[in-house]
Amino acid sequence: MPASISIRTGIRWMEINDDEGNNGDEARWGEWSEPTDTVVLTASNGWFLDVRFLSHGGDLDWAFAGKRRVEGKITKFEHMIDSRTADAATVVDEGENVEMEDGSIVERGKMINPATGTLMLYEEKWREEEGSEGLVIRRKGKEETWQAIVGDYQLALGRYQDGAFWAWQARKKDGVWERVHATKNAMPEDSHWVILANE
Repeated sequence: MPASISIRTGIRWMEINDDEGNNGDEARWGEWSEPTDTVVLTASNGWFLDVRFLSHGGDLDWAFAGKRRVEGKITKFEHMIDSRTADAATVVDEGENVEMEDGSIVERGKMINPATGTLMLYEEKWREEEGSEGLVIRRKGKEETWQAIVGDYQLALGRYQDGAFWAWQARKKDGVWERVHATKNAMPEDSHWVILANE
């Protein structure tokens, strides 16, 4: 599997009606929307970072990192660090990818809807780009930090010793790395990350 860049272009939700999680009536699906700027970078070995900032206001919506595993038709995302919980291993995040005629990917699965706090069925639309190479770095000590770079995209996230979570997104434009989004407590570019460099 080559390194990849995934840009989300839409999401919609539907409640789970029974214990089997059957989809029920199609009319129960909500409307498509995209309230975030969501980028997922995945290295060829399956390690990934997923960072989502709200499009309006620029606050962090969700950020997590871990390992992607494919089991048959189902893709499972094992969270090892998560901005929404200190117990990332408890997060359920899995879905089935369906390629559409226009080349986009629709991921169908179930996860916690942050608006309701309940487990719900979801569909997400993704635009996929392959990267010739990609890298994910994890540093784990008193403070856990992750960074990924694939093509012209770069993500970083982590949790300080006091429990505060931070994250940022950066993109390369005309050969220069620029932060697109960042939490207010994120580290300056040059103080920690050696890969984020403008030559």
